[in-house]
Amino acid sequence: MAQASRIADHRANRLLAALEPEDFASLEPHLEIVDLQKGQVLYEAGDTIRYTYFPHDTVVSLVNVLEDGGSVEVAVFGREALFGLISALYTR
Repeated sequence: MAQASRIADHRANRLLAALEPEDFASLEPHLEIVDLQKGQVLYEAGDTIRYTYFPHDTVVSLVNVLEDGGSVEVAVFGREALFGLISALYTR
């Protein structure tokens, strides 16, 4: 995909699309397209979270691993959302 069309894709995320043009313009230089693979783990428990993701055409799940080794999906994020923001801002 050409770089120009990849930049335009940022507006595929509904939160980014809802920004006022001047707000989007100030944020845009910090946005980067990241290709995610099915099953890719973005964060492990206890990781320092350095990025906020604005999904464009994917769904990302927040999965909680249980004490018995099982897992449960506790949240799903799509193009109407962002994730990682609160965790990236939180410091201990």
